This record gives sequence, C-alpha cells and structure tokens, in this order.
Amino acid sequence: MSRSLASSLLLISLLLATAAGAGEIYGGTMYRAGKLHTLRGSELRGAIIVQPGGVLYDEADPNRANMPWLFVVSSNRSYGSFEFYTVYSGQSSVANFGLFAWACTPAYPCQSKWQEAPHTEPNFMFNYPLKDYPQYVGPRVDEGGHRVEALQFAQRSEQIGAENGVPRWRHSLLLWNRETVRWDRFWAHEMVAPARDCADIPEGCGGFGPILEVGKADPCAAPCDMPRLREIGYEDLQLSHDDGVSLLKGGIYGDTTWVAVHSQWPVIHRTANRSYTIGNLPNGTD
Repeated sequence: MSRSLASSLLLISLLLATAAGAGEIYGGTMYRAGKLHTLRGSELRGAIIVQPGGVLYDEADPNRANMPWLFVVSSNRSYGSFEFYTVYSGQSSVANFGLFAWACTPAYPCQSKWQEAPHTEPNFMFNYPLKDYPQYVGPRVDEGGHRVEALQFAQRSEQIGAENGVPRWRHSLLLWNRETVRWDRFWAHEMVAPARDCADIPEGCGGFGPILEVGKADPCAAPCDMPRLREIGYEDLQLSHDDGVSLLKGGIYGDTTWVAVHSQWPVIHRTANRSYTIGNLPNGTD
C-alpha cells in the first residue's frame, strides 16, 4: 500500500469517526424553512477561502486538541445531494478538500477513491490535499482587502430525464480550472428518485448552506476554547433554485439565517449571508 493511500485511508477513518454524530456547527449560513424550493434541482456557486498549508496560526496552540477537525462545508439545498468541504486538522497541517455523498443507494451505488467496493449508503467519496491541485487554487483579494487563496466551486443537482415517470438526477461537483479557464466536472453521480422539496422538509434535508463544523471525537465541555486560525470562509455565494437565483440574504424576509461564529474566531468581513470570512489574523497584508 502506498504512503499516500495509507494516509487517505487514515484520514477517512478519522473523518468517519468524528462525522458520526459528533460534529457541531460553529457558525455560518442556514437555509430558512419554507424558502428556496428545489423540486427541479439547484446549484450553489461561489468561492471558498482556503489555507493549503494548514489553518492553525500556531501549531503549538494549546487549544488545538479541542478541534480535531474543522470542516468548511456546504450543501446545495437539493434532496439526496452531497456536501462539498475543505477540512483542516487541529493536530497538523492537513488541509484537504473532499465530498460526502448522500445519493449512494443499493440501486445506485457510488464509487469512492479510497475503496474498491462501491458504497450503497451515504459516505465520503474523496479527500485530496489542496496543495496537490494548484489548477483550482489561486490568489484572490477578499472583500476585506486581504490577499488570500481561494477555490471556485459549483454544487449542481439537476434532472436530466425520467424513467417510468420518475426523474433521473445528476449530482455534480464543478471546479473552476484556472489553467484551462473553464469548469471541470470533478465528480458526478446519477440516480433515479422521486423529486422532493427540501424547503418543505424541516429536518435532515439540505438545511445548511456554507457553515463551519467542528468534528470532535471526544467533545470538550462547552464552551470549548478554540485554537487561533488563519483566514477561511466563503465569498460571492448564490443559489439557483426553482424560483430563480438567491443571494442568500438574511433578515425577516430573507432566504437564510445566520448562526453566530464561535466567539474566539472573529468575523473578518461579512455580507449577509452570502460572504463571510473568519480568523484571528488576516492572511497576507492589508
């Protein structure tokens, strides 16, 4: 077994352990119930601010053990779709991007990059180091005027036909290739399933937009002291849905709500609720 495969398997096993009910939202944008209908599909598009060298400002931070994993993760509001994320270790400089697919079933199994046998239930599909994909990660000046690194993405769920009157869906992750100047279909999965509208399903159906989630194998007593972080977050998000395009505005008449970020992670800038970055010190110079 190669070292890279062994490292990937270890990371997947740790992610599965922390993802099994131990994750906790530490801030971000949530889709509002009754809003953003997705019977015909949806697409969340935007940029993730990333730290390919690791998110910890100081790898000797005494609070790093309270954050085994930090996911910067989003869903696209469609039923049975997928989560796209970047994930950072609180113990090392690990900085990966990956995908968790909800659409894996016995009838329509998913093939991951870390297991030969196909998955017949929801599971992680891949986890790759950000540093290994420079064609997708590049410089950007954020809305706060700081030089950062970013990855542009689109999470798309679309009906591409029907079988016996039941929609055929294609769920796709698209990444903007800075070298070829076009979108790459990085991952895709097709399945046949009835249309369901996540806007009308109160629990367990694409309820979160771009959020911060801490995976804790052994949860510390709340409130947990968190390590200091370099700048991460999202910018320029928009969600295409049945009724048009949403800029994820908040407020009493908006499409989204805001979960306050952990008090030890200052919000560097925010445009409610489609852009925000957090961190203890801006990356780069003002």
